[in-house]
Amino acid sequence: KSGRRSLLTTLRATDDDSSPGNSAVSYSIEKNDYVAVNSATGQATLIRSLSAGEAVYSFAVRASDSGTPRPLHSETVLLLQLGAPPSPVLVFVSANYSASLAENSPPGRCVLDAAASARCLSVATVPPASQYKIVGGNEDQLFAIDSTTGRIETSSFVATNALDYEKRRQYQLVVQASTGDQAALTRVDIQILNADDSQPYCVQPVYSAVLSEKSPAGTPVVQVTAVDLDSAVKYRLLPSDTFEVDEDTGLVSVKTPPDFTLQSSHSLTLVAASVDDPLTTAKCSVLVRIINRNNQKPLLQDIVDPVVVNAETARPGQKLLQVRATDLDGYPPLIYTLSPPSDTFAMGLFSGEFWLTAKPQLSVYNFTVSSSDSEHTVSKHLTVRVDSATGGVRFGRRLYVFTLAKGAPTSQLVGKLDLSPASTAPDAIVSILSDPDRPALPFRLIGFDLYPSQPISAPGDHVFAVKATSAAAGGGEDYATVRVTVQAANRFPPVFAVSTSLPTIPLLVSEATKPGRTVGRVACSDADSDQFVSVAVVETSSPVQAVRHTGRLVLTRQLDREAQAEHSVSLVCWDSGEPRLTASVTVRILVQDANDNAPVFVGEPYSATVPADSVVSGGRLLRVAATDADSGVNGIVSYKILLGGGSFAIDAATGDLTLTALPPAIAASTGSDVVMNLLVQASDSSIDVPARSSLTRVSVRFAAASALPSSPRFPINPLVFLVKEGLSPGTLVGNLAPPTAALTATDCVLTADSSTTLFSLTNGSLRTRQVLDYENQTTFTLRLNCSADARLVIMVEDVDEFQPNFDKAEYAAGFSSTPRRGRILLRVVAFDADGGPAGRIGYSLVGEDGAALVGNLARFGINASTGEVYMARDFDGVNGADIADDTATIMKNFSLLVRASSGTLYSDASIRLQMPVPLTSPGLGGASGPLLIAVTSTAAVLLVIIAIIIAIVVYRRCYRRQAKGLGIRSPPSSTVYDSCFDHVPPLPPPRTLTELTRLSAAGTTHSSGLGSSEEEQQRMMMDTDSSNCSLPKDHREYLYRLGVRPPTTDFKRSGFGGSVGVGVGGGASSGGAVGGSTDFAHHSSDNLWSEDVYPDYTCA
Repeated sequence: KSGRRSLLTTLRATDDDSSPGNSAVSYSIEKNDYVAVNSATGQATLIRSLSAGEAVYSFAVRASDSGTPRPLHSETVLLLQLGAPPSPVLVFVSANYSASLAENSPPGRCVLDAAASARCLSVATVPPASQYKIVGGNEDQLFAIDSTTGRIETSSFVATNALDYEKRRQYQLVVQASTGDQAALTRVDIQILNADDSQPYCVQPVYSAVLSEKSPAGTPVVQVTAVDLDSAVKYRLLPSDTFEVDEDTGLVSVKTPPDFTLQSSHSLTLVAASVDDPLTTAKCSVLVRIINRNNQKPLLQDIVDPVVVNAETARPGQKLLQVRATDLDGYPPLIYTLSPPSDTFAMGLFSGEFWLTAKPQLSVYNFTVSSSDSEHTVSKHLTVRVDSATGGVRFGRRLYVFTLAKGAPTSQLVGKLDLSPASTAPDAIVSILSDPDRPALPFRLIGFDLYPSQPISAPGDHVFAVKATSAAAGGGEDYATVRVTVQAANRFPPVFAVSTSLPTIPLLVSEATKPGRTVGRVACSDADSDQFVSVAVVETSSPVQAVRHTGRLVLTRQLDREAQAEHSVSLVCWDSGEPRLTASVTVRILVQDANDNAPVFVGEPYSATVPADSVVSGGRLLRVAATDADSGVNGIVSYKILLGGGSFAIDAATGDLTLTALPPAIAASTGSDVVMNLLVQASDSSIDVPARSSLTRVSVRFAAASALPSSPRFPINPLVFLVKEGLSPGTLVGNLAPPTAALTATDCVLTADSSTTLFSLTNGSLRTRQVLDYENQTTFTLRLNCSADARLVIMVEDVDEFQPNFDKAEYAAGFSSTPRRGRILLRVVAFDADGGPAGRIGYSLVGEDGAALVGNLARFGINASTGEVYMARDFDGVNGADIADDTATIMKNFSLLVRASSGTLYSDASIRLQMPVPLTSPGLGGASGPLLIAVTSTAAVLLVIIAIIIAIVVYRRCYRRQAKGLGIRSPPSSTVYDSCFDHVPPLPPPRTLTELTRLSAAGTTHSSGLGSSEEEQQRMMMDTDSSNCSLPKDHREYLYRLGVRPPTTDFKRSGFGGSVGVGVGGGASSGGAVGGSTDFAHHSSDNLWSEDVYPDYTCA
């Protein structure tokens, strides 16, 4: 019912390019007689009344930019539907709303109308709707709408930093207004405005450069890059007279030519400031090392000319002259040469020492002495005057040059000396001439063979003279010079630390990693102890570079897995020896996916035409298809209906749209078409970051029989087919029925612009012509010639064709204490070349035989997604807490397998764990745990029993000894006098316990405390025929043997209980009395039984 020049809608397209030239958008529409589009504003207006005979009009519209090097465009379809809407029709004031909102806006902040930036945006309808709500584009619940007024603002529970310009710059909301049984939709485009909330940062904290001396002004030195996510940056260099920086590009260049002699290196500080906030800065360090240029000539000092040599005293090895030169450059070292070369004289190449190497044969020698720094040479003339000399013995050469490995043994032959064939003294004796002004030479001669006299540890040259003397009288002598160069033996090449099962080094790097970060380290070592190694990347285009002496790999540019999933980088390692030895290795950088791509619908727009009189509930209408460039979990797409799904359902996995119930609008229609529009969302399945999604519109037309289109059209557009990758050519993809009965299957063929090299359509059968590869291409779009807009979408299904691979063949970890439940023990990493869902890896633990874990191995678990191996259950005696210090443990090794599976294919790697385990834990080594506990308990009981027996024996022995000392025993015989004293004459009674101790120890192996002469005398007096007699053990036994009885003893005081008195007397006991007070008084505590000096008494 719209009249001519009526505004139908406004097209809106966005361009993510930042520059005005690349982001300016213009609009156009396919050539037609009904609708025109303003190229600048996108307003679509009606220029001719529409015919009521056709219910739906579709027009292709395009949005194009004017960027360079070529303009880009995007297309969609504008659908116009005719009908008799109810009166009044609920429509929005604007088909599309534009608004803006500052990033980091707090909760409750309204969005601003783009047409009037100071006014909050409120959507409105004519007539006014009774309710507004957001039905699409608000998955994160960042926005809210006032259901009555239509005002849009940030939701009350949104985080302050949720709206981040650097993460997302635009939101498209779908708003629904409803009143009674009427509803209308509009789109609200909210542009997030940037705020300067990010600090600038340098891509690299330290930049290094090497610059040649005297480089002219303007020579580029190093490119410094700083990034501010909110603003452009300006660069400035802290005061420097030698260098300057371009404030826009960050290129550091030479300001004045550097001079090595003044300063060999420069440490610069570069400041990167935000343009929007110049006070927000970042600092980068730039280290510039100046390479010395050889731009100065050597200065050769005056030399003595001529040099006079006395033939009588001259001998080889004699230093004749010291030539000196200086060079202001300092490098390279100066070298000295003698021209012409001579066998009689030699010049030290680096020392400038002028030596006599053989007996001179001429009277005058003329030389030119030169000093050179490889680019400049200065010379002086030198004359040598000598007397002639003759002799009968001659060396074969005047100079012998040998090499020797550092640290060579003394049995290593350095070289052989020889005599000239013209020598008249073949029996000459060769010796080394020693110089008293120099240290002793570490060489020796055995005949004419030269050997080291000791291992030489310092590399360098050793120059000395040798003398040949004839054994015959008057045979003369001759001299020669020997130079031995000691070199460090470079015996071993450097070696990279690479697993034997994986000749390359796999390196997993997320594509979200920022440049400048360290992503790994390669280890290179050399068995030669005195050498160091260096590492470098061979390819200049590599995304990583190596820090030379540490092997750290630093990311130099942003990675994109969708553009290139794997990078092969060659590394070389070389040592510092001579000759230089190298090793190489290849690092495979496996780019790990990050969820940086949203699903993209294939084959838009989607439409289906169903005869209204043959609608069947549960029937499949069409299939929507979306692809996600991300892999694994990030690439798994699910579908759902956001709007208009009351009578429809969609399969979340396949995208199949089905009719669940007869729409009420069909039953209410009176012979006219019913068109229903659905809003379908495709979302990915990210874990770590919010899921990404995209929207599409699906149009389902329930056509009356009289209104079916006369031109051939497929009822479902596009047609979506699935086919597995890797199938042989000729595989059937699907069968196509002609769009009308008037056409046959042979009338539909693929158009020339379709992928006819990959697919063929014959008699309605669509087949493959080549093997399809999911990792190469996931979707194909074909067109047919039998329908104006017929499209076929073929989606390739991923098949598990690649086996997962671990980055190591074996993982090992050791622990000094028993890990507790929940502790992460180690992490395994595997990768799969499958690019789709088949490349998703799951981890599990199995026994070494592939069976399930049992016993103590069941105490370990693994995270199926991350590969982290952890303690699933505590050992007995741990109980989630640290083991007590007195808990007995045993070091135990555990071996198990980790399995990485991706569907039907899998691979295994070994895990070796070592940790202390409490002895109370069952299953230590199978059935040995209980046996070990039983053995330990039995041994403990036996030890206790043995200790008790030993204690009883010791106690009884001590008791008998104590009782013997107290006289509580029967007399040894009926006689009082001990018969042993008949053989061992008794000595005078000892006066003190010390004397008795010396006496008792005389016959033992212990020292008696006497001098050696006293001990010998004591031994001679007691060594009589008394083999059956023993010496007394203490003074009480000594007195007892003499017949002296102990006094009355207080056994209570001794701890025995009771009271016994014993009299003292000779013969029978008639002379004594039990409990005699006189005896007790006489034998008091200070009597002869005490430790004090014995009193005088007479034995009976």
